[in-house]
Amino acid sequence: MVMINEVRKNLKQFGVKPGALLIVAVSGGADSISLLHLLSELGKEVPFKLHAAHLNHSLRGAESDEDAEFVRKFSNALGIPSTLVKKDIASLARTMKKSKQEAARRVRYEVLEEILKKEKGDWIVTAHQAEDQAETFLMRLIRGSGSHGLSSIPRLRGEVIRPLYQITRGEIEEYLKRHRLSHREDSSNQLPLYLRNRIRHGLMPVLKKYNPKIVRTLVHEADILFEEDRFLEEVVSEKLGELVDFSAATGPVLMISPFLREPLALQRRILRRVLFRLRGDLLNLHFSHIEQLVDLAQRGDTGSALHLPGRIEIYRCYGTLMFIDPKGMPRKPEGAIPLPVPGEASLPELNIIFRASPVTGAPEKSAYPDEILFDLDQITLPLAVRTRRAGDSIRPVRLKGKKKKLQDLFVDLKTPGPLRDFIPLIAGPDRILWGMGIGQDFKSSVSSETKRALRIDIERFP
Repeated sequence: MVMINEVRKNLKQFGVKPGALLIVAVSGGADSISLLHLLSELGKEVPFKLHAAHLNHSLRGAESDEDAEFVRKFSNALGIPSTLVKKDIASLARTMKKSKQEAARRVRYEVLEEILKKEKGDWIVTAHQAEDQAETFLMRLIRGSGSHGLSSIPRLRGEVIRPLYQITRGEIEEYLKRHRLSHREDSSNQLPLYLRNRIRHGLMPVLKKYNPKIVRTLVHEADILFEEDRFLEEVVSEKLGELVDFSAATGPVLMISPFLREPLALQRRILRRVLFRLRGDLLNLHFSHIEQLVDLAQRGDTGSALHLPGRIEIYRCYGTLMFIDPKGMPRKPEGAIPLPVPGEASLPELNIIFRASPVTGAPEKSAYPDEILFDLDQITLPLAVRTRRAGDSIRPVRLKGKKKKLQDLFVDLKTPGPLRDFIPLIAGPDRILWGMGIGQDFKSSVSSETKRALRIDIERFP
């Protein structure tokens, strides 16, 4: 009764409501067979619906096919509909350039998600139990991991729930014995080829000599870290909007000064979150990479760069860190876009709109970074918005009208190379009048002698 009470309590905590459809992952092994049977028993008192899902990995030939048939018959005996899916994991692993174990894990959850969607289910239920949690904790500790990784397999993540996460293998074996349930044995679980198997059969027995309740201890440690990690991730979510601009077309931009005011623990988590949003995963990104990023923010000079696995490039550009994924760069804007006066021009590739409007009188120089003021009598219309071309030059205010090539200015300003083709320019028929980050043409800037002015407002859109 302890096991069924624990699962009942966990389902309630997860928010499983009466009438919910649970897609149960069933391999045919002891854990998943006991889970499906137990949920079937609970379903007699809580009116939820069950659907068994099995992935045949095709890794053990006839043995894999026999597993699938066993799951089909067992589900039928309980009156539970089932979906059996067969995949060639070995072939997929080669295509994905992943290990068979990693490919199997990814495909398994993809299949479960597909079945959830097709059956209009509410939850995916897996049979991970206490030993799985303890083994995962030790695997990640040995390989090196922070609190996020050491929180092991989350008991709840999205629509995936794991109601057996505190149930031990001994309790599961007792449940199977009491209900006279047979199950399948995966012969590969005995092979010492995999780290998990070596921990299960080699390390765990040694640790139990020092602490007979080591499984419970590690599960509790993982649970503590899970709750602390969840809290810290909520804090990161709040901070992210304040510190990072994700609307920039070329990639996320992190504001260094407020970032460095945060505790180091949050700095590391913020950087991991930015990289995850950029890449979609954190594979091959290690503690050393995060520390190099922190150092770039603390001590890097403008123009300093860091190249991370996955071809991710991070540039320090004045008060920001600019994260660039060359594979995800927008298409370079082509040609020149007319900017009527009055009127507007947009660069959708860069998420920018320029709005031009004449101003009567002699306005003061603009104090706003998103507003440019030109002496209308010192420029030639029509205007256009474009990006750089070979041989472009400008006579900027910063050089008091001295002519300089854009390429040389970019070098002087330490503008990151991948961004130079995406710097928007405002040009007339005879010269460049303004460049983002470069500044304004000296001759066209407003002065006390200006009679008519042209204001151009810059607006970013998501």
